[in-house]
Amino acid sequence: GQYAKQNFGDDIKVSLYKNVDKFFEDADSSPPDVVGLALYYWANSLNQIVVKELRKKFGNKVKIIIGGPSIDSNIKQQKIFLTKLFPEVDAIVINEGEIAFSYFLEKILGNNDNIFSDPIDGLSFLKENEVISGKPIGTTMDISKLGSPYLSGLLDEFLKSDYQPMIQTSRFCPYTCAFC
Repeated sequence: GQYAKQNFGDDIKVSLYKNVDKFFEDADSSPPDVVGLALYYWANSLNQIVVKELRKKFGNKVKIIIGGPSIDSNIKQQKIFLTKLFPEVDAIVINEGEIAFSYFLEKILGNNDNIFSDPIDGLSFLKENEVISGKPIGTTMDISKLGSPYLSGLLDEFLKSDYQPMIQTSRFCPYTCAFC
């Protein structure tokens, strides 16, 4: 969200949610154009419910993109993900999401009708039941180019609520156990 705001400024509105009920309350009063979800294995079921509810409420008017450490870079696994686990999702982000999500938003702001006509770097999506992938972006982004969502106010709501912020001090998985 922070990187997207840095790139697109007032052309976009970014809202972050931890509380699903609050998200849907706000979405009902002001339907979103794009919803980006962070995917971790332990939240698969919650994300599936959110995605299905979004489709039920807004149909294809909302673009749904999902990314996170639980997205596999293997094309066969991506097809399973997009056809069986999350068939209602429009696209998945591979690796770190800041740049890829910004490329996606750039396409949305440019022409909402032809978003999935060509590959988008850092993303995969289905086109005629085949996985279309843009160039891999990887995890090499210089994080000094990212503004702080704490200092910008983007996370203020979480700092004043029952949720506690987590401070990440590295870009990679903190577990070196080969669990995934």
